Amino acid sequence: MILGKGKLNEAKEIKRILHSYGLASEEKVNGEKSEIFIFNMIAQEESRIASFLGYIIGQLPFTYLGMPLDKGIETNKLYDPLNEKVRKRLSSWKGLWLTGAERLTLIKTVLAAMPIYLLSCIPLSKGAHKKLTQAIRIFYWQGTEDRNKLKLIAWDKICRERCDGGTGIRKNLWKNKALRAKLVWRLYTSSKAEWARILKNKYLTSNHREAVFRDMKPPKGSRIWNFIKECRTLISNFLSRNICDGKSALFWEVSWGDILR
Repeated sequence: MILGKGKLNEAKEIKRILHSYGLASEEKVNGEKSEIFIFNMIAQEESRIASFLGYIIGQLPFTYLGMPLDKGIETNKLYDPLNEKVRKRLSSWKGLWLTGAERLTLIKTVLAAMPIYLLSCIPLSKGAHKKLTQAIRIFYWQGTEDRNKLKLIAWDKICRERCDGGTGIRKNLWKNKALRAKLVWRLYTSSKAEWARILKNKYLTSNHREAVFRDMKPPKGSRIWNFIKECRTLISNFLSRNICDGKSALFWEVSWGDILR
């Protein structure tokens, strides 16, 4: 993906760079498989730039690196392609005679892994969580939707750890929070990474890594930033600090947790 301003001069520069890259690498950009997305521009100028580059004009929504991209799309709808993939995978197992243990293994190894990428980038809404859980629960108890089998145990008990009498199936909401907290930790520890610098310069008052937790009310922003900032307390409540000169531990702003109890 190449980003740029919607101007003909910039389109000429992009085409020149791609041409130079092709000469150096002996690779050529496939115009039939490439698209150009232009926003907030009159139709004549869009057609002019697209014809110059030789690409077709793409339309939202589309998928980039497995991530559905659209303008103003609801979070519930972002998980629709994933729900469809889960249903197709379940239908491929429809004719198999599987035991309960075999279905549990497929849930833990296949179905549990399918939503990981989206769960690490997008908040899981209650509606999307309900659809995913329903598909997995039906497969666990019945195997297919054709058979109607009585569900003998509450799903919350099924999702307990094995040592607590459950099966060890992890709810997608739990995984969503854990992956969100992982992004907070990476933002805190990888302060020199390019993506971390972009987020800090745009949304925080300082580039200091402690600003991730010190800014009490950071502004709303992109979906990924809102996804991160809502889960900061999952990390800050379990941080410990060396007082030293006091620059990294401010008495009134740091969450002291159980220390002051």
